[in-house]
Amino acid sequence: MGGYNMKRLISGLVMGVALLAAPAYAHNHTGDEDAAHAHHYSTTSTTIGELMDNPETLVVFETHLPDVVSHPQIDMGRGMTLKEAQSFEPGLITDEKLAAMDEDLAEIEK
Repeated sequence: MGGYNMKRLISGLVMGVALLAAPAYAHNHTGDEDAAHAHHYSTTSTTIGELMDNPETLVVFETHLPDVVSHPQIDMGRGMTLKEAQSFEPGLITDEKLAAMDEDLAEIEK
């Protein structure tokens, strides 16, 4: 198996494990974060499923993280936030991408 294919296989396996672990992952954040994100979508308080189900937020998601949106096992992580998923795929879901995504999501009201 070539290096590229092996890397894709390993990346896929890691993402699959991350998505399978999503329901068991504790979602912890402060009340201040809740208040700040109550009327807007964000990568820390909005689930992947919510982002995918809204046409406006899906465009933002596809723009910033197309490899995550198109992952064959993405539906398994619908209950997880992108910030939570980042711990499983830090090379794919970077702080910079999440920050840029949050800027765009802040423009969309719930």
